[in-house]
Amino acid sequence: MGKVFAPISGEIVEVNEELEDSPELINESPYDAGWIGKIKPSNLDADLGNLMKTGPELEKFVDEESKKHSKED
Repeated sequence: MGKVFAPISGEIVEVNEELEDSPELINESPYDAGWIGKIKPSNLDADLGNLMKTGPELEKFVDEESKKHSKED
């Protein structure tokens, strides 16, 4: 398995070995058979505080990213 970037830190306690033979499950069934792994969080409260929020915070992020990646005239 290659690198997987996760929004939380911790110990990987289980991996979905079905993906080795059927990687398409990630796209076909991401919320069921295509799960990647299970993580035992090491600092869940802090990690949750770093997750992207919704509403105005999300809108601000999208606007900033759009400006960074838009073509300049």
